[in-house]
Amino acid sequence: SAGTAATAAVSGSPYAITASNATGGSFNAANYTITYNNGALTITPAALSITAGDASKSYGQTPTLSAFTSSGLQNGETIGSVTLASAGTAATAAVSGSPYAITASNATGGSFNAANYTITYNNGALTITPAALSITANDASKTYGQTTTFTGTEFTSSGLQNSETIGSVTLASTGAAASASAAGSPYAITASNATGGTFNADNYTISYNDGALTVSAVPTVADEPVVADEPIQQPVPTPLAVSDQRSPPAIPQPPAPVVDYTGGSGTSAGISAGVGGLSVTLVSQPTSQSSGIIAVAVPDSMAQPGSAFSFQLPEQARDMAAATAAAVTVSLSDGGQLPGWLRYSPESNTFTASDVPAGSLPIKITVTVGDQSWTVEITKQQA
Repeated sequence: SAGTAATAAVSGSPYAITASNATGGSFNAANYTITYNNGALTITPAALSITAGDASKSYGQTPTLSAFTSSGLQNGETIGSVTLASAGTAATAAVSGSPYAITASNATGGSFNAANYTITYNNGALTITPAALSITANDASKTYGQTTTFTGTEFTSSGLQNSETIGSVTLASTGAAASASAAGSPYAITASNATGGTFNADNYTISYNDGALTVSAVPTVADEPVVADEPIQQPVPTPLAVSDQRSPPAIPQPPAPVVDYTGGSGTSAGISAGVGGLSVTLVSQPTSQSSGIIAVAVPDSMAQPGSAFSFQLPEQARDMAAATAAAVTVSLSDGGQLPGWLRYSPESNTFTASDVPAGSLPIKITVTVGDQSWTVEITKQQA
C-alpha cells in the first residue's frame, strides 16, 4: 500500500492494500484459480502541540511577539510561523493586569502540512514590569525672614510614558520657615507622593530626588537719619501805638506736621523710620515666590478708641506702582475688606486709622502692586 510510507498524507486516506503472489504452506497454486481483493489503509492526523513563548516588557513598550515551541512534528517537518496575540502588547496595558495571556493560532509555512495534524494551541504569558520614573524637586531661593510656600508644581520628571502627566508632588523643606537661617543653607527640598494628572503610580517605580532651597541673609543697609520737622516760629506781634489801641492781630497757629513714614529712599529690606513713636520697617522685599514684609509698630496711645494714626507705604512700593502703572489693591490677609476704622488712600498710598476699637491689633493686610505683594503687619509696640 502507498499509505505505508511515513510521508503518506492524511488527505489520501484510505489507501488500497493490494494482495498478490500467494505462496508457501501446503497448497499448490497450480491447483487454484486465485482472485486477489484489496484492503484499505486509513491514516489519521498526528497530534501536534504548539505553545506560545513567555515574554516580558516594561510599561509603555509595544513588543512584537514571535516565539513559540512545538511538539509532535513528523518526518523532520517545520512550522514557518504562528500568529501570536496579547492585550498586554498595548503601550497602555497596566501593570495591575499582568500577566496577560499570549494566544497562539494559525500555524503555517515551513515544510509541514496542517491537514496532517490535530493541532493543540497553548497560551504563553506576557509579564509587564513598572517603568522607571524619576521626579526631582526644583531648586529655589529666598531671603531670611520670608516664608516659602510650595504649590506642588515645582518639580521636573523623566520617564513618563504615553504622554502622561503628573498633577502635583508633595514638596517640603525645613528652610521654608521664616526663621530658617542663612547659616543652614542650602536646605533640602524633598519630593514625595506624586499624584493627579493622567499617570497611574502603580505603573511606575518612582525615585524622588531632592532640590535645594538657598536662604540668603537680609542685605545690610545703613539706617538713614530721620529728620524732625523744623519747629514753626510763632510771629511776635508788633506793639501798637498809644493812639491806636485796637485789639492786637491774631497770632497764626502752626499747622499740624505731616508725617511721611516711607522708610527712607533706599530700595533694600531692613530700612526703618519712625516719628512720634510710630515706626514703619521694610523687613523684606517681595520675590516671585513670596510676599515682602512691612512691619508697622504703633504706640499704645495711638491705638486706643478716640485716637488715630496714619502711615504711608514705603517708597519702594510707591515707585513700583508708578513705574508699572499697576493699580494698588488692598485687602485683609484672608481676602476680606478693610475694617471700617482703617482706610486706604490710593492717591497718596496712605493708611489712616481712627477710633481704633480695643483688641483690633495686631492686623495683617495684603498690598498688591502688579504681580508683587507685601504683607503689612500692624502691631502695638511692646512696652
